[in-house]
Amino acid sequence: MPKSTEDLLLNGFMDLVTERPLDKITVQDIADYCCVNRNTFYYHYDNIYDLLEKFFDRQTNSALEFLKSGESLKNCIKAIILFAIDHHQAAKHLVNSSNRDLVASYLGHSFSTLLTTYVEEHYDINDENRQKAEFIIAFYRYAFVGIMMDVMTKDPEDTPSEYNENPEYYVDLILDTIEHDITDNILMNVAKPLKDA
Repeated sequence: MPKSTEDLLLNGFMDLVTERPLDKITVQDIADYCCVNRNTFYYHYDNIYDLLEKFFDRQTNSALEFLKSGESLKNCIKAIILFAIDHHQAAKHLVNSSNRDLVASYLGHSFSTLLTTYVEEHYDINDENRQKAEFIIAFYRYAFVGIMMDVMTKDPEDTPSEYNENPEYYVDLILDTIEHDITDNILMNVAKPLKDA
């Protein structure tokens, strides 16, 4: 049961985007599906893309809470990827819309926020090395977004059967590579770990 009208609208939007492409969904569709009027929608969101941004923000904040509670960076990023896999049809409809670049931007922002938070909490980044750290984060942001956009556009029948049977194995493989590369790059080029991290 949704905790609030915002939850109701977000859940309704996810149901609709599972059924049809983002470009085919209107504010009226969401209002009708959720049994509210358009004014209720506009009280919470400026438009559908504002709702979409808030949806990504919500997923990012959940991942940040896990990260700050001591969960590993890998598991936080993994949760985002597995969410996209579990909601494959909705993800595909988002990516195949005319606002594909917007979806990529939200994904990138989500990843950058997580990685920046992780780096700042675990490494001693001084002003001199901050630009290097930002470059490394940006590099992995684009790698992550590229992987995610590929995952979100492919149909299950177009991927190896092993992937469909055990997607977590491949997610772990990707994230182990990214996590080790990030750690090595930060250590070699930017900063030492904080003693209490």
